[in-house]
Amino acid sequence: MKGERLSEEMERRHPALWQFFGCYLHQDWPIFHGTPDDAVDTAVAESSLDRRRAARRDLAALLAEIDDDTRLRKVLNDGFGVELSFRKAADARRFAERAEQKLSASIRTEFDQNRKEHRR
Repeated sequence: MKGERLSEEMERRHPALWQFFGCYLHQDWPIFHGTPDDAVDTAVAESSLDRRRAARRDLAALLAEIDDDTRLRKVLNDGFGVELSFRKAADARRFAERAEQKLSASIRTEFDQNRKEHRR
């Protein structure tokens, strides 16, 4: 029951991130993506710019509000349904930070491409 409440809370507080992770890092991610990083890459590639911006904002807020890696691991696993077995609590933070970096890089790339196109 606690996991359900945490999931409901995360869906309410961070809806874009809840959907971003839930759609790509569910229990079947190894079948579809092979690695967690590939799952995040696919999520980034298949998400609109607006969805990526919202997911990145949610993830940045989550990382800022949770400084305890053990708590972050629980929130990722139980709150967002991220089906990864983080060996150490710090692995959860590294994963979340990589995901944020991938989202940020994709947003910057798209912004730079749009700027170049407008200059033409």
